[in-house]
Amino acid sequence: MTHTPVDTQDEAVPDFPMPRAAGCPFAPPPAMMKLHAEEPVSRVRLWDGSVHWLVTRYEDQRALYGDPRLSVDTTRPGFPYLNEAFRETAAKNPPSTWTTPTTRASAGW
Repeated sequence: MTHTPVDTQDEAVPDFPMPRAAGCPFAPPPAMMKLHAEEPVSRVRLWDGSVHWLVTRYEDQRALYGDPRLSVDTTRPGFPYLNEAFRETAAKNPPSTWTTPTTRASAGW
């Protein structure tokens, strides 16, 4: 899937990850639950200002897993790193064990 930059300056794009409510540390953030109910496929802004899609419904996620345009390859342009440390670490590590056989073959595995 290609990363398509969008002008989100005028849009209300929530930050991700979202703050959690006090109480159970395993409970999803209230803002995430609201998106799940009202906009299960929505845009979110990450720590570096990049804007990406957040898909919260199981059925939608399953449909995406079968789409060959979607990748877990952290070396592809536009990959949504959740923080700076993950971005720096991803560049130093071999491809994920979850990458496709084609990706592994091209990486020399």
